[in-house]
Amino acid sequence: FSYINTLIPIEGRIFCDTAPVMERYWAQQAGIGFIGKNTQLIIPGKGSFFFLGEIISSLELPWDTPMQNRCGHCNSCIEHCPTQALIPGDFTTLDSNRCISYQTIENRSDIPFEIGSKMNNRVYGCDTCQKVCPWNRFSIPTTIPEFEPSSEFLSLDQEKLEHLTHEDYNRIFKKSAVKRVKYEGLLRNINMLRKNKSES
Repeated sequence: FSYINTLIPIEGRIFCDTAPVMERYWAQQAGIGFIGKNTQLIIPGKGSFFFLGEIISSLELPWDTPMQNRCGHCNSCIEHCPTQALIPGDFTTLDSNRCISYQTIENRSDIPFEIGSKMNNRVYGCDTCQKVCPWNRFSIPTTIPEFEPSSEFLSLDQEKLEHLTHEDYNRIFKKSAVKRVKYEGLLRNINMLRKNKSES
């Protein structure tokens, strides 16, 4: 933002999932991509695995043409959702109460057994609707070192997770999105996996 001010003085703020800004909607309106049936923003030729960042400023700029949905007849995300959280229609809607990502990250209460029993080996999020999306065959892994998971993170297995201390949590997930669920929430998710395993 400081660089922009060297070109033209403006007022504004920068966001990247740091405020209640309708990022996907505005990105679609700006012509960056389209909202797919998985309710994610999809950039043709790149897919949906990316971060959205935006600058909201006092500078009036010419606007672009919104991009229309390009999913066509593909319903892969709807068909593969483990909990049928994607509801088809003229515009696909997401039932967050059935979404594993919502339940394991945003929900602060107990996870309903109907949803928790379908978590499989997930302890944080899901992303099935993105993994099966044909547009993501164009996705390219990042080369930014700061986004690379640590070796300690990659070595986590069920046994290590079940013995995870608060200190471990703070160290392993420092500056990670996993901090969003908080230590208690992650333990809840781990306990749900243990319960599923004992009942299988």
